[in-house]
Amino acid sequence: MTSLTRREFLRTSSAAALGGPMLFGSRYPSGRLQARADPLADLDIMPRTAWATDRPPLGPLPPEDVRFLLVHHTVTYNDYVEDDVPRFLRGFYDHHTSDRKGWNDIAYNFIIDRFGQIWEARAGSLAGPVAGDATGGNQGFTQLCAIIGDFTEVMPSDESLDSLSLLLAALAVRYQIDTTPDATITFTSRGSNRWPVGDAVTTATVAGHRDMSKTACPGDTFYPYVQEHLPERVHLVRQTVTPPTTTTSTTTTTTTTTTTTLPPTTVNAAPDTTAPAASGSFGASDIPLSTGLVGLAAAAAVAGLAAIASRRARSSSAGGSDD
Repeated sequence: MTSLTRREFLRTSSAAALGGPMLFGSRYPSGRLQARADPLADLDIMPRTAWATDRPPLGPLPPEDVRFLLVHHTVTYNDYVEDDVPRFLRGFYDHHTSDRKGWNDIAYNFIIDRFGQIWEARAGSLAGPVAGDATGGNQGFTQLCAIIGDFTEVMPSDESLDSLSLLLAALAVRYQIDTTPDATITFTSRGSNRWPVGDAVTTATVAGHRDMSKTACPGDTFYPYVQEHLPERVHLVRQTVTPPTTTTSTTTTTTTTTTTTLPPTTVNAAPDTTAPAASGSFGASDIPLSTGLVGLAAAAAVAGLAAIASRRARSSSAGGSDD
């Protein structure tokens, strides 16, 4: 096996990269994940109670008819320590529920920090579909997933991209969203500054905020990745998290496993000057993915793709989220 830094891996690996670091990072070690009826149960998601001290929803949060998934960034500092994150989330809540925004809760359903930790943001999102809010208007039919940071000029960290792929794949399974390559859905907009109420909107099932509103979100550097690489990556993960079909039989039950080999993909990733590189060893260029999270975790372990994150702690202050 050849030892490469994660940044070298991003630039030079073919099949394993798929537009970014291969799953999974150290937060999701081999053997941790299993196929369940609700794949969100397999992810290390911090519940709202972990950060929303004395910050309840200020009004009703209606349910959502989820048909696609939308990616955001928070337009805040990229360099922060883990202990900062709960304070950031409380700052987002305070900004979103202020007179400036006037929403009943933090806008996003889920938030991911640069260390790969996923947080339940909008109340109730872990339990089921909750309608979010967005700058420019929420046209509906989606769940909102944001990464903390400003990705106008840099990419998100490898760890956050790992977690984003996992989260979107799990949500796609939960809400039965088609994630096949080039999949789109069409719906009637509930209103945004890009799509007025009543407009027919056709979008990719994994999209960026700017596809739905007149905004720069999720950042000029990150958005091409969302368009060109993230849907394929989510689909490959989604193939492994689809819950197994349960068959009742008086005799025997047979389980069939299929194998998919990742196609070669070349990526020119923008250097991330806000987060240090982490080193790891990476193996063969063709990595089989069996249908089932255990199979994927095992394949990742065999390929030596479990990264050990190195972190450079530097404090920063929280900012408001406009996107």
